[in-house]
Amino acid sequence: MLKDYGSFEQRKQAIIDEYDERRRRALEHGNEELAASLDKLAAKALSDLASKELTGSDMWAQLFGNLDEMATSQIEVLIQQIESRFKELSGIFDPVDLAKIREKLNEARDVLTKDNPFKQMGEALREIFNSAGDDSAESAEKDQTQLEEAGQKLPKRVSSL
Repeated sequence: MLKDYGSFEQRKQAIIDEYDERRRRALEHGNEELAASLDKLAAKALSDLASKELTGSDMWAQLFGNLDEMATSQIEVLIQQIESRFKELSGIFDPVDLAKIREKLNEARDVLTKDNPFKQMGEALREIFNSAGDDSAESAEKDQTQLEEAGQKLPKRVSSL
C-alpha cells in the first residue's frame, strides 16, 4: 500500500524493503542466481519510481503541457527546477530512463534556442569561445562558419518579432 501512496522516500524505502526480503528468502534457499536477479529488478523498480516522480511532477506537466505558449523566462525557470530535482534523483535512474529524461529536457532547451535569436547568438558565441584553445586551421574555419550562421539567423529572427 505504501508503494502506491506514500511520499517518494517512503515509496522508495518500501521497494527496498520488499526486495531485501525477497533476496533474503532466496539466499536462505541457496538461490544466488535469484538473489542477483532480484537486485536487478530492485534497481529497475527504483529507477521507474524516480522517473515517475520526476515526469509526474507539476513542473514537468507545466513545461511539457504548453511549451509553445510559455515565455522564455518561464521555460528557463522550469528547466532549472527540473534539473535540480533530476540531480537529486540521478543516482537512482537506469541508463534507459536517464536517456529518455535527458532527451525531453533537451527538447525544451531546443525550443529556447530555436525561438530566441539572441539565445542562438549566445550559444554560437559560447561554443566558439569554448573551442578557442584549439589553434588549428580547421577550428578557425569552424568558428568562422558558426559566426556566419549565427549572424544570418539573427536578422531573420529579429524581423519576425
